[in-house]
Amino acid sequence: MREGRTHRICWRHTPEGYEFWVKSRPDVRLACPEITDDLGFELDLLLMESGVDTEPLLTFDPPLPNEAANARWLVDDLAVVAGNAYAWLAGQVADYYEGGVCKACRRPQGPRNEHPLVMSHPPEGDLCFPGAPFMSLACPLICSERFRSLLTPEEQACADWLPIERGPRSRRKYFECVPHHVVSECPIKGSSAGWRCVVCGFTSITSPQDCGLGAVVAHTSISVPRPPMFGVGSPTWQNLVLPGPRARAILKQRGSRGVYVRSLGVAEADDVESEAQFRPFDGRKFVRWRPGSLEP
Repeated sequence: MREGRTHRICWRHTPEGYEFWVKSRPDVRLACPEITDDLGFELDLLLMESGVDTEPLLTFDPPLPNEAANARWLVDDLAVVAGNAYAWLAGQVADYYEGGVCKACRRPQGPRNEHPLVMSHPPEGDLCFPGAPFMSLACPLICSERFRSLLTPEEQACADWLPIERGPRSRRKYFECVPHHVVSECPIKGSSAGWRCVVCGFTSITSPQDCGLGAVVAHTSISVPRPPMFGVGSPTWQNLVLPGPRARAILKQRGSRGVYVRSLGVAEADDVESEAQFRPFDGRKFVRWRPGSLEP
């Protein structure tokens, strides 16, 4: 059984409520009287019990009506475009960054060095993130030539496209996509802020729980005029941001294998936690700490 694949879920209104089905497996269906917070869990369970996928990632076609809880974040129709397919890179994380990795949290230090990414095996899709040992530590954007061709010249001009050295069995050309402008996620009032490494200062920001969004950023962090395409994340972990209609159009075209789309939340200043309390992390465990201080 496969795991971790992106599955397109189609749906329609019925006299009894709603009906959902997997586009690649129309026989796998779910009927429900209304859309609730448990819908994702019920569909995940359905796909697992039907032998489709043990860890499915779902995209809805057409997009579901926006939940009331998300309305406050959706001031702009922007979408996070991310990959849910593996690409395997040769070597270790430290081989590709000027400062190596932090001895505590193992995150990369400094910018990318001059060495191109090198694939050890053919990737699984058109937009990928690295598998072990990179996953969760560093996530350069790995894009196929087919995916790049889906972007307009104006969108392509918003990033550098660094050729990746292909593995012995890989036929397609891949690039490392480096957006010129990257917006960081922001901590939100009333939510867990995340954690921060006590050695290097790397900070992992937690988006509002169960919001169903790809990320949440501060409205003030988005430049005006807004570029046709930009990144969201950190210098070592990024996804792309496009206008919602463009992202959803790309999702339906050949060259989008492994791509999924989520709405980008945009928070106004009153919702952003300006004095966020991050839990200190020393590489082995979260250490005891006093609110307002990084010292144990």
